[in-house]
Amino acid sequence: RQGVPKGHHSGGRLRNGIPFPTDDERFWVMHPERSLSTQWTIDQMAAAVDEVWAVYPGSPALTVGDVSRKGGGHFSPHMSHQNGLDVDIGPYWADQEVHPLRSMRPEAMDLDRTWALLEALVADESVQYIILDYRLQKVFYEYAAELPWMDEAYLELIFQYPRGPKASGIIRHWEGHYSHFHVRFYCPAEFADSCSPTAP
Repeated sequence: RQGVPKGHHSGGRLRNGIPFPTDDERFWVMHPERSLSTQWTIDQMAAAVDEVWAVYPGSPALTVGDVSRKGGGHFSPHMSHQNGLDVDIGPYWADQEVHPLRSMRPEAMDLDRTWALLEALVADESVQYIILDYRLQKVFYEYAAELPWMDEAYLELIFQYPRGPKASGIIRHWEGHYSHFHVRFYCPAEFADSCSPTAP
């Protein structure tokens, strides 16, 4: 099989990894040699982008940063990204251009498209965490809180903000995540014999 995750996110390997596709208009891959993954991971990310495109046709490609190295394992400077189930991605930008990962200044982001992406990922039960600096959680929390269908219980499920960066939440704080979102997937059931389904 192509792209088999082994072990867990911060102590694992990746067998027969495949790079994120560079010929797919949904993605712009910064470094193909640093984006080795599983087909399953690619499919999950593509499904989330498809949901954005369904609401916002003609959206620009999503920037994909580091995923895993060939064979997985230690991947400096990351503490994880070892088995093809961690994906660094950028936001959508207000200028509708594609950019490398960079400081996500709120005024420069397309919050509509980026929230649509986050909402699609949060709704995907295979997503364990989306790691994002606590200061940026505030930006998206305040955006989402203004949506007419949003309720407080759902916001509390998604965000640590405003309860503090150690609170529970799918979107959670870790230093060094002001330039990108780090999406972490659970080990899928089909690979339960080779990797941990509940890795931290």
